[in-house]
Amino acid sequence: MDFEKNREERDISFEEYYNMLIEIVRDTSHEAYMMEVILPLLRMCCVDDIKVVPVFDDRAVGRKTNKERKVLDRMKTISAPNGSSYVVPDYIFVPKDYSYDNPKKPILMVETKLPNIVIKDDSLLYVDLNDSIRKYDSQIKAEINACKYVVVTDGFTWLFLTKDKNGEIIKAYRSVSLLRKGKRNRKIYEVSKKVNPPEWEKIPKTIKSLLEELKPSKNY
Repeated sequence: MDFEKNREERDISFEEYYNMLIEIVRDTSHEAYMMEVILPLLRMCCVDDIKVVPVFDDRAVGRKTNKERKVLDRMKTISAPNGSSYVVPDYIFVPKDYSYDNPKKPILMVETKLPNIVIKDDSLLYVDLNDSIRKYDSQIKAEINACKYVVVTDGFTWLFLTKDKNGEIIKAYRSVSLLRKGKRNRKIYEVSKKVNPPEWEKIPKTIKSLLEELKPSKNY
């Protein structure tokens, strides 16, 4: 897979993204397949000398040989320490000279979650990610400790999180939702009918702001 595509090749429109996301969730109900839409969007968020790499399937478990211990050392480099263990993010923004054999400490981590949603015709019975995020506190805090911020998304809602001085998780930026609540039930949602709703533009804008703040000012 070529991670060095130019901007024109990696751009994805709101309509393409939304339709593909609905199809993936409806037909597979598996978080890993969301990469088909999440990765193109994250590529749109890259800034100079930074790229995004998926690592959600890189987890190393079990007893280690000497060769496998090198793999474990790599995992510790790209992951977030969490007590005696570590948390592996789903995607990492890293310097462009990063490679599998030359891992680098992530600049920003991204966590994806399978959305809690039932698709019915044009309406969606959806539990907002904001309502369920607390069950991931330990994982998110570890990633914030590693990178200061973490992006968490179920594809429909995007959260940009950090910690306050008391160690509590807070929003670094206002969350972005690509859905709007229906009129009669707070859990019934509808998609925006605009071709490119303002919320869509806020996702890359916010992530770019985080990357500009976090990227080293000198050579990596």
